Amino acid sequence: MPVTGWRVTANARDTRHPCGFWPPDGEKLPIRSWTVCARGTAAGAPDVSMQMGAQAAPDGKGGDMTNTSLNPAAPHLDPEDFEARPTTPNDHLRDLHTRIVDAKAGFDVMVDKAEPAFRDVAVSFRDMHAAHAEKIAIMLHGHVEPDGSLMATVNKAVVSLRAFFDEIDADVMEQVRRGEDHVLAAFREAEANCSAPQEVELIAMRAELENLLKRTAHLD
Repeated sequence: MPVTGWRVTANARDTRHPCGFWPPDGEKLPIRSWTVCARGTAAGAPDVSMQMGAQAAPDGKGGDMTNTSLNPAAPHLDPEDFEARPTTPNDHLRDLHTRIVDAKAGFDVMVDKAEPAFRDVAVSFRDMHAAHAEKIAIMLHGHVEPDGSLMATVNKAVVSLRAFFDEIDADVMEQVRRGEDHVLAAFREAEANCSAPQEVELIAMRAELENLLKRTAHLD
């Protein structure tokens, strides 16, 4: 889903400051949490507001991203919330394509922000998702949303925020695996609702993702 834009604020003590704003004396504020807001362009599309905790060091440097805590208007954050429920084989393929593009969006940022020791892992996930998205787009004769959904914007924002307050390294693998669970679920749904030739291709792609997750299991 295209978005008109997104806003990030860092919440320091009891005062909210735009991300990147520092006091005049140059000292970083101790960050208590931060908030990501994204607005959809489509009629009736939900605005998403997401607050994440940060455990900042005493000097205000660094921080640890915790699980997201959403406002009452968006009680939980699930990629399915931003897409119509699939009803045809092509709907399931488009849903899968969207999930993959959304996941890749996070890795696009992660590759740029990752620590050197973790960059190859981020590149592997990004390139695999890019290849899978291209194959599924061919199955759908190009009738896909190339930019994914609102979740693509959220994923980019989350990774950027993590990089702003902390390092992008093996510690992110738990979040990566949770995100890939959504992609694997979409693969299985598409496999169960498509033609036999497509099913064979999808199973092969899902196996590539599962193998990559296994190869990186030692990073957990």
